Amino acid sequence: APSAKVRIDGQYFSPTRDIVQIIDSETGFSSLPLQRSTVKATRGHRTSAGQDGALISMVDKITFPFQLPDGSWVAAGRLERAIESILDMRGRPVIELAWTSLSSSKEVVAVVWPTDKYESATSTYFLTKIRSSLTSAAAIRNWEIPTRVLVADEPWEFRPRAKVRKMLQMKFGNLIDNPSKRNMSHASPDKLSRWVSGNLAATRNANFAKGLKGYMIQNLGEEHRPLINALSGCVNGGCLLRNADGTLREPELRHKPYDPTLPLWERQHRYDDEPWHLWENGQQSEMYASLNLLCSQHELLHDLREVIPLVLPSLGILHKFGIRFRLRLHCACSLVHQAPGVFDETATVAAVYDIVMQTCRPEWSSVSQS
Repeated sequence: APSAKVRIDGQYFSPTRDIVQIIDSETGFSSLPLQRSTVKATRGHRTSAGQDGALISMVDKITFPFQLPDGSWVAAGRLERAIESILDMRGRPVIELAWTSLSSSKEVVAVVWPTDKYESATSTYFLTKIRSSLTSAAAIRNWEIPTRVLVADEPWEFRPRAKVRKMLQMKFGNLIDNPSKRNMSHASPDKLSRWVSGNLAATRNANFAKGLKGYMIQNLGEEHRPLINALSGCVNGGCLLRNADGTLREPELRHKPYDPTLPLWERQHRYDDEPWHLWENGQQSEMYASLNLLCSQHELLHDLREVIPLVLPSLGILHKFGIRFRLRLHCACSLVHQAPGVFDETATVAAVYDIVMQTCRPEWSSVSQS
């Protein structure tokens, strides 16, 4: 149901899911059906053509409008679709996702998630691209064009619903209102700062990681902490799906596959289906001994499969959470039983990669050899 009608420049508007204008301002109403076409409405109900009532005219067919101080409306949904439609000189998409909001300083701000091709581009580039592209767009009015752009650190649900928009506001709102509080990322100085407290998914990830590690230490013992950290992907304070600063890890971030030739930092700060962390610390013999103990305890293995939820939602997207931990656990035990030589200290990086993929991803092995 719409809120109270608003008088702007002598005309009445109603802020529903669509922006509508009351042409006949003599007649008021308390509710309005969502319609694409022009409708007539009276106090509380729609009327048929020819009857007395206020004529309702569509201004914007959008989803989540917001209003500027001068009374102008911003068609957020339409604006976001226009931003996501921007192409480069070769006809390739530049921005995969866009979310627009009004800052405390009353600026129209766009938060964008770039396509893979432009993941390293700066916010200045995106602002210039958006402003130059939208200036000539007939459907976008001048006051709707963003005056500031921030680059997001993780994606969200395409065409987000109201609940997801609230989550986006919780995660990015502080940076929209206070851009000076940006915490520079290792990847790009234009990435949004990492506010774990503003990201419910990051907080839940940290809590589940603490519980999972505690349960494993309780059942295996403190001396097996290196194995526990490796299975949980715990490195430099980050575990499971996220780093210590709350940022989402690959392959959930951009679906980039593991590459054994990547620098150590990039290999460590991932959370794949395969437990590559077992080979990142140079403790293969200790890892094998701990794994051999763990994989012989069938009841514990069964219980570990239920400690954390299978998926964890973040900004409308379901990320593989417990599912990925189960796969890592299964892979590690398969290697202990079927390919213990992979834990030999002399095994090369290339050999380890091939053995792990052949054992844990036999479908990959058959495709790569065909």
